[in-house]
Amino acid sequence: MSLRRKAIWIASAFFASTFTFGSSFAACGDDSSCPEKAEGKACAEHRSSAEASVARIDELEITRAELEKKAAAQLQQLDMQRKQLLEGTLAQLIDERLVAMEAESRGLTSEQLLEAEVLSKVEVDDSEIDAWYTANQARVRKPKEAVADQIRQLLIGQKSQSFHQELIASLRAKHKVQTLLQPFRVSFADLAAEAGPSKGESEAPVELVVFSDFQCPYCRNIAPVVDQVLETYGDKVRLEFRQFPLTSIHPQAMQAAEVASCAQDQGKFWPLHDSIFENFGRLAIDQLLDQAQGVGLDADALSRCLDSGQGRKVVQADLALGRSVGVSSTPSIFVNGRPVPLSGRVSPLKQISDLVDDEVGRSSR
Repeated sequence: MSLRRKAIWIASAFFASTFTFGSSFAACGDDSSCPEKAEGKACAEHRSSAEASVARIDELEITRAELEKKAAAQLQQLDMQRKQLLEGTLAQLIDERLVAMEAESRGLTSEQLLEAEVLSKVEVDDSEIDAWYTANQARVRKPKEAVADQIRQLLIGQKSQSFHQELIASLRAKHKVQTLLQPFRVSFADLAAEAGPSKGESEAPVELVVFSDFQCPYCRNIAPVVDQVLETYGDKVRLEFRQFPLTSIHPQAMQAAEVASCAQDQGKFWPLHDSIFENFGRLAIDQLLDQAQGVGLDADALSRCLDSGQGRKVVQADLALGRSVGVSSTPSIFVNGRPVPLSGRVSPLKQISDLVDDEVGRSSR
């Protein structure tokens, strides 16, 4: 594939999403909540299906409801991924149609439009390659001459993405684009027994819920991004923090989560949260206690909380909450219950901001 063809492919594929979240499983409750179809037949059939046996051991029966309850977390993951695929594909279709419409209005093909508005604007000179290599030499660990072509292609791809993004933004501003596909949401208010530590106005139209791990470097990197969102949107956004220590790969994450949860009892969660991430990796218990003292926590009260197991109880509740909505990695961020993909092809700030903008718009309709 030629360099120019590769850049075309990068630009045209940029807005496709791969993983998203969604829900397609309906649920029926008592007769009062059933849809009025065939005199309640739909819900009756649903209950009958749920009560149907899927296996027998001697006289013991295993019902479909038991099976689905056992597999609930995995089914939620698959269901969420299905909806994300639909949402991402819809966004791609919209972008493709916008490009085709603009191309037709100019008497061009879509490829010719992309050539004119994206590829013809992409230039990478040797000084840019030198600058990139100097900034990344420590992790590249190869002579510049050996990787110069790869760096050039990387920079071409990045610039192509940027120009393509600008083109799509201008076309979306030019046309009235409405997404009628309803996004998947989870309701933390319905699922959580207690709220987590929060920042922002309690009546804000947009709520960010962040599941985080104090030993996760990506969580440390996302924290200032979330703060930037709060600063940008002011009273329109509220943040709620949830603990999700990945103990299988981060052995010190649980004790950090427990200490931070106990800090909440003294109204010091956020100062300790910031201190832990600023002193990343200093998670031995004595280091955590020193940081707790440094932000003004009462040592005796903190010890009582830790000894009683109250901190761990809070963490376990957050873990259960996260698993119930499909969280399996950190950071996991939800905007009014809508998961942020954090795909890597678009900056986290833009991905979060795009959803916040959409939710602010929906709240004003």
